Amino acid sequence: MLVVTAASLITTLALFLLSAFSIEIIPSLDHSNALLPIAVVVALMFAQELDSVSGASLKSQGYFNVSAKIDIAARLLWVFTVALSATFFKTAFACIASAAICTALKAIIKSRATTKLLQTPPTRKNKKTSCLDRTILSTGAWYWGQALSSAAFTAADKFLVSSLFGLEALSSYAICSQIAQFAHGIQSSAGQILLPWASREASSDNKNKNKKLLRIAILGGLTCMILPFTLSLLAPYILKVWINPEFSQTNSVLAIALIFSYAMLSANIPLHYILLGVGELKLVTALNIAGGLISIIIGWTLASSDIIHFALAKSLYAPITMLGALRLNKKTSNNR
Repeated sequence: MLVVTAASLITTLALFLLSAFSIEIIPSLDHSNALLPIAVVVALMFAQELDSVSGASLKSQGYFNVSAKIDIAARLLWVFTVALSATFFKTAFACIASAAICTALKAIIKSRATTKLLQTPPTRKNKKTSCLDRTILSTGAWYWGQALSSAAFTAADKFLVSSLFGLEALSSYAICSQIAQFAHGIQSSAGQILLPWASREASSDNKNKNKKLLRIAILGGLTCMILPFTLSLLAPYILKVWINPEFSQTNSVLAIALIFSYAMLSANIPLHYILLGVGELKLVTALNIAGGLISIIIGWTLASSDIIHFALAKSLYAPITMLGALRLNKKTSNNR
């Protein structure tokens, strides 16, 4: 945990220096006013990284309830404080600062909880113990590759929309994406519990363990599609209330297309965590990179039609990643 935290600190400091250098070479920016918001955002990123590391440590040891309670309380506090900041101060910076304080507070509380619950006796006498274990570094490198590729594909997605369809289309695309990502984000967070469960099942003596894992992956994936498809029926009404009737009428089809794409991706959530639990990290990373590349290439090819086809191209990501089910099926066949 210490090594990852230190790496996160170095990364965020590098991002701050890079951002500070970037605003200096852009003459149109107000340098004096831009530096403070950048510093707040970078500090927020580090707090989020610390929160992620602590949360992963808690979940790895089965403390899902502790992590969930802290997350729920922090998000309620976040909504309350940001709403108060917007009401009384009426500035974007006040809202960002409130969010930063809540995020930092959550990271500190979760870090303290991790330290308290995962205390281990001193191991000074054990000279072989090292925080730079090669297995951990190798595994972490694959996780970093998966995370970086996901971030890169998300950035490329927004970049292509703005460059191919314009900034106005990007604003509509971003709003509709928030609705589509809502159901996927909730189910992805809930699905994390499958990772330690699958790990325990894989190490058990149950002869039908792989068959059970495959069945949960398929049935769980079908279940994960219920919420997105329900949301697609409500999308026009949500946009009407959230933005305005004109926006809803113009962008409902785009929202439904994005929800469909994320619904296909949601079907992959149980399989994703089960594969990670049984040690198929390299396979998951490779499939995610392949799926992201194919969806972006096809989306760019279909962009000549309209933004709807570009949004639907994201659905091609899911069938690629679902190929991981073949590995589980192969393991099931070998145990017969």
